[in-house]
Amino acid sequence: MNNISFTGVKNIGTLNAISVNPVNHEAIEGKYMVINLTNDYNGKDLDKFKAAKKKCGQYLDGYIFPHDSNFIHISTKKLYGSNDIPILFLNMKKVPVRTETMPMFQYIAKLLNRISEMDNKDIRAAKDFVYGEGADLYILGEERISRMITNRDKYNEAIAHAFVPPFVKAQAKSINVDIQAQMEDYFA
Repeated sequence: MNNISFTGVKNIGTLNAISVNPVNHEAIEGKYMVINLTNDYNGKDLDKFKAAKKKCGQYLDGYIFPHDSNFIHISTKKLYGSNDIPILFLNMKKVPVRTETMPMFQYIAKLLNRISEMDNKDIRAAKDFVYGEGADLYILGEERISRMITNRDKYNEAIAHAFVPPFVKAQAKSINVDIQAQMEDYFA
């Protein structure tokens, strides 16, 4: 049985990962978060996302999560070990930093801030999502976690940790800091 969300968001999973760019073989440090957006009596998060995307016009055409249009995938990435400002990705595509895309930056920042301040009891994930095919593919977006962590016990531990409310909240705050740094750099 699925848990019911009264917040407009559910099934929030997150991980940190280091990957290697297949083109130039550079190590990339990433923070990844997937969020199931809903419309319910306490929030119209799916509609708000669509409205923010529409305000960005052509600059965010095609920015749809390919596995399920009711989810969004947010990540920030930078070269491993660098002091670079992390770059925002939405649904695995780099978000161009320009005046026209600021509505999306603002939407994501507000959403992540809200998640970081939620009560732990309100951060819910359906067990069939967490332990099914969804979380394995959705959290990283383009790569299954089970391909990166082949030991079943370690995989189960990583998946379980990805949905722990204090970690979800801390990661939302951390990604938000990255986004703020990118916006501040743009406006500087």
